[in-house]
Parts: sequence; C-alpha cells; structure tokens
Amino acid sequence: MSSGNWSRNLFWSPMAQQLLIFIKNPLLGTVKTRLAKDIGSIAARDAYEQMIRFTLKQAAGLEEGIKQYLYYNHFIDNGDGLAGEKIERKLQKGANLGEKMAAAIKEVSRGETEGIIIIGSDCLELNTTILEEAFEALKQFPVVIGPAKDGGYYLIGVQKPVEELFDGIDWSTDQVLGQTLQILKEKNLEYHLLETLTDVDTEKEWLAFKHWLKS
Repeated sequence: MSSGNWSRNLFWSPMAQQLLIFIKNPLLGTVKTRLAKDIGSIAARDAYEQMIRFTLKQAAGLEEGIKQYLYYNHFIDNGDGLAGEKIERKLQKGANLGEKMAAAIKEVSRGETEGIIIIGSDCLELNTTILEEAFEALKQFPVVIGPAKDGGYYLIGVQKPVEELFDGIDWSTDQVLGQTLQILKEKNLEYHLLETLTDVDTEKEWLAFKHWLKS
C-alpha cells in the first residue's frame, strides 16, 4: 500500500542496510507494567526478557550484510548475555520515543545509508520473513511501516532520514499510526504497509502469543 507521488528509487544500492532493535533494560518494576498488573512484576520482567531474546533470534536470521544495533533505554549492559558480538550496543538519546528514534537514525546513517529499520521487542508475531519483506520494500519506497493492532506500529523503516517523521506524535496512544501517515501524506512521501501485528502488553495477549517463543 502506498501514498503520495514520490519517485521510487530505481537504482537501489544494497549498502548500509541497518536494523535498530529498541529495548528497555529489563529491570524489575520498569518493564511491561500493564502486563505486571495481571501476572506480577517478576513474571512480567521474565516475559519481557523472553520477548527480547525472541526478537534477537528473528533478527539473527537476516543475511550477514545487514548491520544490527541493540539500543538500550537506560544504560548499555555488555554483560546481559542478550546478544552476540555481531550486534553493536548503543544508548537511546532523547526525551521521548520520537526523539530517540530520530537520534538513532541520524547516528547510524551519517548521510550514507539507504535502508534503516527500527523495531521494538514485544511483538511475538514478528519474524525473519517480515523483516526481510521490510528491507525489500525499502528498495522501492522511502518509508515502510508495520502497523500494530493497538494503533501504533511495531516497525518503521526509511531509506534515509526523514525530517519531522517523529514530530508531534502522541506516543503510547492509538493515534500514533494515523498521525504518522498524515505526516507522510503532507510530505508527499510514498510508503509501504506490512501486515498488521499485535504487540504484547496484556495477560490476554501474552497467553495468546507466547507459544511463538518456541518457533
């Protein structure tokens, strides 16, 4: 699906494809707080750690030419055992999620990238195939988005940094996707939508999707 009249990139170069995995440091009482209300803080933290490991497993299935980064929200933990040496660890910078994503894209792009994708770490329907589809879409569209059923998105990718893409968004609400698409429309940028998936935030969602951890 697309919107706008931006010319597609017919001379795609595969250089500098990059995947940014945003996580929260899995500290007790600070992650999956909605889920914790139902199953307790310890179980919620353990569930989140499993989600992180699952996400990293899906990312590990990508071809080696895609550079991967693990972005922590509080501090870089080199001893957490979450990822191997191939993933570079970095720290999120900014006052809100939008500022953090914009800063991360700017940090890794250095004006030379043609494919940056950011994902979170709490969508158990996300898999390697969908990630591959997202990178493939960036060969034709300047922006790719993976919509979430709660009105946000589980993935966003750009061929190159897009100014204002993360400005004025009501983060953590059901308005995120709609507001983002409105920005793209105003900037006359084409985009591709991936399939809609579910983020895991509640006990019902956890029970419904945790079987994916075995895949």
